[in-house]
Amino acid sequence: MSVSAASANTIVLDGKEGLTPEDFGRVVFDGWRVELADDLLDALSRVREKVDALVRKSKPIYGVNTGVGSKKNEAMQSPEEIAEFHRVFIASHCVGVGEPLPESVARGLVYLRLLSFTHNLSGVRPELCQRLAAMLNHGIIPVIPSQGSVGASGDLAPLSHLAACVIGVLHHRTESGDLVPLETQPQVIFGGEQMAAGRAWEQCGEASSFVPAAKEALALSNGATLILSEGLVSLIELESLFEGALDAAALSCEALRVEKQAFDERIIAARPHPGAIYVADKMRDILDETELCTRHFRREFAREVSRLYPDRPAKKLDPDVPRLQDAYSFRAIPQVLGACFDAITHVRGVFSREMASATDNPLCFETKTGEDGLDVLSGANFHGEPLALAADYLKIAAAEIASIAERRIAALLDPAHNYGLPADLASTPSDTGLMILQYTAAALVSENKTLAHPGSVDSIPTSAGQEDHVSMGSISTRQLRRIVENVRCVVAIEIICAITGVRAVMKVCDECDLARPKLGRGTAVCFEKWNKIVGEIYPDTYFAAVIEKVAGELRAK
Repeated sequence: MSVSAASANTIVLDGKEGLTPEDFGRVVFDGWRVELADDLLDALSRVREKVDALVRKSKPIYGVNTGVGSKKNEAMQSPEEIAEFHRVFIASHCVGVGEPLPESVARGLVYLRLLSFTHNLSGVRPELCQRLAAMLNHGIIPVIPSQGSVGASGDLAPLSHLAACVIGVLHHRTESGDLVPLETQPQVIFGGEQMAAGRAWEQCGEASSFVPAAKEALALSNGATLILSEGLVSLIELESLFEGALDAAALSCEALRVEKQAFDERIIAARPHPGAIYVADKMRDILDETELCTRHFRREFAREVSRLYPDRPAKKLDPDVPRLQDAYSFRAIPQVLGACFDAITHVRGVFSREMASATDNPLCFETKTGEDGLDVLSGANFHGEPLALAADYLKIAAAEIASIAERRIAALLDPAHNYGLPADLASTPSDTGLMILQYTAAALVSENKTLAHPGSVDSIPTSAGQEDHVSMGSISTRQLRRIVENVRCVVAIEIICAITGVRAVMKVCDECDLARPKLGRGTAVCFEKWNKIVGEIYPDTYFAAVIEKVAGELRAK
């Protein structure tokens, strides 16, 4: 990554830098500035001059001096007609509906569109790239409806809303030929307030209106940029959440005093999937030196529970019967969460390649042959299929993280399966305990099953059949975002239950003068952190607030 010498926390874009999910996170979540390298600006100007030369020759170039979609063969001749087309194009494509995108996704949309232009294959002017950089640096966040893209001809509708905010003030040409501002103007968030885009630009000391040149309206709206932005935001959140899910799983293992041999490296090496190796290594490290997950402590605990609480189910509590094997939701943590980790790793690779790609159409390639020095080639790099399939894969993996966590939650609460802990981890007979938390987890896991249905398996042709196969990738990433939110809440619930379970184990030890066992080196740290966040649990605890608090701590910082 290149950091500006003028100021820290600045990424200098030159067509080769700023192309990783980490860079995306720095700009979108941490507010880093972006600058454009001088060499890049010179290169953009050089290609743009060649584009202008082709336009002056009236050479047909799709979306520059021709119509788009099914009107691709309708040519425009005069500069005035071309300028009018690009003015009208943006407003007519602002057809999004639904709730606005989260600010992180909207800001990511600006950054990713700029990244695509820095590959210098779109033929846009340096001024357009500088306008996008200024949008990021001033903190102008476009208000963009979340629905309306089929994820193929570029994310046309949402990107047109972005383009409208880049332009600032949209105009309408009257019958007399005068340009007047539209009654409804594009909206942005600036300084925590929603306002007209033109007003925000003015308050930043920039021109309230920006006029796109030939090719630029199409370039702004072409590419699977919404799919990528929403996908990256969810990926970053899920990567952070995954580590919390491992903490939760390890704490649940402590609470139920599991048999650690399931994580033995020899078992994992016999089926060496990278994710399984990673998760098993983590579980061994976290649980290292635990005294709860030992046969000795399980035997002593079973004897004392049987003596102190004879009414608790005796099944599985015979102190002379070894544990041998735990339920899959504990024993198969490396295999299940490891597969999820592999999915996350795969999707990170797909998204990283997309960040380093030019997704416009047509693309402009400099050539040393021919009088024009530029080949303008039409293709389909805007098509969202690579991202749509990856997002659907990540949806399934994310849903599985919650699915297996819910089964551990159920085990912690069920007296037939929690090895001597109180039913529902209740503190008194009149206390309903944590029973209803499992209901919420079950509801979220069930909802995820519906959301995980792949959006990419559908296609509805558009543009009179010219665009006859589309990816529907924006549906996939919108569902992915909702699944990640659900997973976060399920993991939060597991943490609450696991913390309460460990407390219940320690309570038994205190009541029978059994020495409190040591948690693992890693789980001791986890317990100290999450124990404070969860706080005291009473019979009348308002759990919604506790879930929200714990879930908030699981967000990517």
